[in-house]
Amino acid sequence: MGKAPALGRQHSATRRIWSADYLAMLPLLDGLRQSSMLAHGLMLDIGCGHRPYESWLSASVTRYVGMDHDTIDASPHLVGDALHLPFPAASFDTVLSTQTLEHLSNPFQMFEEMARVLRPGGRLILTAPQSWREHEEPNDYFRFTRFGLRHLCKHAGLRPQTIRAVGYAWSHVGQSFLNILLQTKLARIIAPLAMLVNLTCRLMDTIWRDERETINHLLIAEKPQ
Repeated sequence: MGKAPALGRQHSATRRIWSADYLAMLPLLDGLRQSSMLAHGLMLDIGCGHRPYESWLSASVTRYVGMDHDTIDASPHLVGDALHLPFPAASFDTVLSTQTLEHLSNPFQMFEEMARVLRPGGRLILTAPQSWREHEEPNDYFRFTRFGLRHLCKHAGLRPQTIRAVGYAWSHVGQSFLNILLQTKLARIIAPLAMLVNLTCRLMDTIWRDERETINHLLIAEKPQ
């Protein structure tokens, strides 16, 4: 999972109004919480980090496997390469990947691998940024529009069910502002500044909802029977 600026990888699936990455993470967390009800059977989490969403999984998930590329700032069950998943074809009923796709040098191959390990009728739940500052350098390669995600699904033979924006235009503006502040001396007093920005931008997003300037996208796709 990608880093929040100066905050490290996610240990918790909660955010407070004074959090510096609240505007990016709150809508993403809401989307993941809702879509987690679709997860079932044997589940693979690619780029699991510290497995912050494991506790959300319903009883429909019989086993959860968290995989990451190493154990630095991560708590995977196993270490593996997302471009060469160490599993046989049709091994999993659900594949989850959050904020990881941008760090893979070949997103087409990642989608091929996710499709390969999914069983027919299995689901992919994935989030990826459309707008976010550089992070986890130098392994930060791409950003994705909804059209790009749809194209990746088509290439891998997956059927998109949902592709939706998570984090609208004003959240994008506010989050970009806070990301900049985190690189300055004002980072020492970021909490009160973040609370003001977060409240203002969340309110503005309810008044003027612009999904084309989203921070992230949530994709739910199915492998055809």
